[in-house]
Amino acid sequence: MNTTINTKRKWLVAALAVMLVIALSFTLVACGTSTATDNKGQSEIGNSGTPMRVALAASPMSLATTASGTTTVSKTITATVLPVDAPDKSVDWTIEWCVPIEGEEVTDYLTVTPESDGALTATITAYQAFEGASAYVKATTRVGGYTATCLVAYEGAPESLTFVLEGTEYGSTDTVDVVAGSTNNFTLNLKNTLGVVGSKYGTFEIVKIQGQGRFTMLKEYVVNGSVRSSEDIVFNLEEGTYSYTDEVSGDPLTLTIGPDAFLDVSINGDTMIVNAKKSESSYVNGYPRTGYRFSYKGTYTDPRSGGIPDDCRWYILVRDTVSGEEALIYVDIESTVKSISLNNTYLAF
Repeated sequence: MNTTINTKRKWLVAALAVMLVIALSFTLVACGTSTATDNKGQSEIGNSGTPMRVALAASPMSLATTASGTTTVSKTITATVLPVDAPDKSVDWTIEWCVPIEGEEVTDYLTVTPESDGALTATITAYQAFEGASAYVKATTRVGGYTATCLVAYEGAPESLTFVLEGTEYGSTDTVDVVAGSTNNFTLNLKNTLGVVGSKYGTFEIVKIQGQGRFTMLKEYVVNGSVRSSEDIVFNLEEGTYSYTDEVSGDPLTLTIGPDAFLDVSINGDTMIVNAKKSESSYVNGYPRTGYRFSYKGTYTDPRSGGIPDDCRWYILVRDTVSGEEALIYVDIESTVKSISLNNTYLAF
């Protein structure tokens, strides 16, 4: 008799195993378990002497658009009722506030929808952000009333990072033109599908500043203020260096031009400050009385480019330190008027 009862009972027992999957906008953060008891208050035990289990596992997030045009995010959650040979594994799904938003219904923010009546798989859908609140999703077996729960909270992880300058938004890899001598304050804007990024995000760092493009320079060897020799060279901003040989001593020399010769970049809170010092067309390394002078001469056109000259610009790569979300923007510095002169300073008629 006891053997028959235990055989019937063994598939009724539920416990929990959890697979956590971090969502971009909401997170299934924790799950719990309860074990049903018989009339004597004893936990149901399988043949191995260990309580059987119900597992909840979540899928990666997906996006959808409602009939009203609102974008939602969803995760699929699956309950596994053990043992595998249980004749009726049907479960019912419910959702309720854990930490509520005062005066709000949980279903205005989250719903749980089974694939079909009694299905082991259901979809949890978030319709709007609910940072600071949380909800429980519960799966309950129809036989025995065993439950497994999963806590759903809003993390609000960013999905993209953009740059906003004077009301214009620039996406990653966009190019913005700035004027030499100007200071430009870019707002760093984290975004996600539900429109609210979690408060723990938004600490930024500059990962890299790199030049791009080539231009021609005039290389001059000056002795006592007079040019002794000169030649045209091509400087590659991405490489940042040009190697040559001292024509007197024969020693190897290197010209290094870093991004800081053209712009300074810093971050203050969610603002990236770009001070555009000068364009490549204004470059000159100095005016030595004796030594090498390098100065901009003109654009460079690769023979394979179809006659299109290189566009010299600088890219700035920025990262949110919490989420790891990155974006880069290209900055093209345009020259500005610095002087004026006339071919004659005196005319007589």
